[in-house]
Amino acid sequence: MRLVILLFLALSAAPQEGTFRASSSAGSRYAPALAFDGDKKTRWSADFKVRSGWIECTLSEEKTFDTLLIVGEGPELKGMPGRIRIEYLMEDRWHSALQHSNSAGPEVTLAFEPASSRSWRLVIETVVNDRWSPTLAELRFSLSSAKDEDRTAVPEEAPPAISASSVFSERYDAALAADGNLDTKWQATRGTMSGWLRLDFPEEREANFLSVDLEGESGYGMPRDFHLEIRKGKSWRKVLEVRNHDRHYARKAFRPARGKSWRLVVDAVINERYSLAVSEIRITFEKDPEKAAAREPPPAPTPATARIKSSIARGRKYLLAAQREDGNWETNFTEQYPKGVAALGALTLMKSGLDASNPQVARALRIVESGPSESVYGTALAIMALEVAGAEGRLAAIGRGAAFLIESQKGTGLWGYPDGRPDHSNAQYALLGLHAAASCGVAVPEEVWIKAGKAFLRSQLKDGGWNYVPSGKRASEPATGSMTAAGIASLLLCRNHVASQSKLPAKGMNQAVERGFDQLADRFTVRLNPGSMEGLGHYYYLYGIERVGQFARKTRIGRHGWYGEGAAHLCRHQRMDGGWQGDMVDTCFALLFLTQASRPLSGN
Repeated sequence: MRLVILLFLALSAAPQEGTFRASSSAGSRYAPALAFDGDKKTRWSADFKVRSGWIECTLSEEKTFDTLLIVGEGPELKGMPGRIRIEYLMEDRWHSALQHSNSAGPEVTLAFEPASSRSWRLVIETVVNDRWSPTLAELRFSLSSAKDEDRTAVPEEAPPAISASSVFSERYDAALAADGNLDTKWQATRGTMSGWLRLDFPEEREANFLSVDLEGESGYGMPRDFHLEIRKGKSWRKVLEVRNHDRHYARKAFRPARGKSWRLVVDAVINERYSLAVSEIRITFEKDPEKAAAREPPPAPTPATARIKSSIARGRKYLLAAQREDGNWETNFTEQYPKGVAALGALTLMKSGLDASNPQVARALRIVESGPSESVYGTALAIMALEVAGAEGRLAAIGRGAAFLIESQKGTGLWGYPDGRPDHSNAQYALLGLHAAASCGVAVPEEVWIKAGKAFLRSQLKDGGWNYVPSGKRASEPATGSMTAAGIASLLLCRNHVASQSKLPAKGMNQAVERGFDQLADRFTVRLNPGSMEGLGHYYYLYGIERVGQFARKTRIGRHGWYGEGAAHLCRHQRMDGGWQGDMVDTCFALLFLTQASRPLSGN
């Protein structure tokens, strides 16, 4: 194995011989051949005006490759490829070997199924830092799958023929759901939330286990209600049924069955924003189904610091560009809660590196300081933004906001909308606002924290989590990741501000917090809000994960490095304009996560 690695490294350092072309070049100093010369000090760069393109090499004879080394230029990821495709030429047609979104940093090695061709091409759809055109210090195609005497040879199984009820386009063909590559996927016709995938194996096989994966975000198109069928004669027999699934992957065992034709039938998806999609489906026989069911998809590698900084800079640029002339942002909430939206934008810009004196931040802060308190969320965010801006000269506004929150606390100890029932989300933000006010020297009665702490202790569910509404018709709803993070954060805040253990017992608080963390760890994911059957609140949940991780000084939740996994997901799914998912609210939550905006609590 060591010889194989040394051979690969030697091949990687040597110049690659052939002819080289690119979609464009910034001049002879940045010619395409310089990306293949074995010298990391030279580079190819596309025309400085473009942000996408391709670079290819044509060899003197056909070669088999299964690995590509990509080396970016410099620590700031200048022009480093983001979303890419590896292609090879066969019978006058370019075929895709791999689609990938790089989140690993300035140097990445990508593996793909071996293919043979004279001509190979890297297509760059986006760059990590869009201030720069596509730029590469080195590209190296190689064959790394040399004989490895330490590895037991396993005969390759013939892949199944795969078909689907519908296909969105050739780029999302049904076969991509069984190609072993999570970066590709099958997607049904636009607007289709139900359908089927059929796998026809060359020979009859026995199976007892289904694996389904979707490399996406927020549960878009992920199967929620589905069943697996096997064909017997002319009819289909159901061998597995799943309802209310809430993960971006599924690992499900069923009684052993034998057949050639299998079909996954999906009746509903978690999040209906996009049509039904599946990245990978596998039907296998597992000797230990329980162990197989516990397998999680491997987390993406933590992005390089430069990649994260670039992502933050692009997100900040998006927020600044999206700000209106009046200092606010256009969202679904702006008309009803203008102060809250302006406060969230100002808070995020300051946490992302701008000062309160920045003209655009100052415009938003003027909205925050004007007028009466409008809601729990808006008031809490206003106090949080003003604390970061600096209490000097703003203490009166902070005090007014704190008084509003204190007066708005319900008899149950929680908070809600002005004309609505109390809920854990409003309550969390009320406590965040009061915590910020207390940090500025505003006196918050201890009884406020005690009542809130007792309320969250009472409403914790048996599984250790929290749901949205603790009483009434929706009290039976299951826990979600976002509300469990809210419950933990609220208990940590109350524990931090209550000195007397007789009024809020430390043992009970500590046990409740640990049970909450256990529940988060059991269902941990950064790709959607676990427990939300509609895929709602994903970015709100990520900001909640950042908060509890920072408050409790935890780098891991269970076995998960929450920051690295979350940062990899956010870097991967950032839009080309620098924003994320929906409107500016999601972008703010993403930036608050990436900047680790919450400060650790002194008592934790």
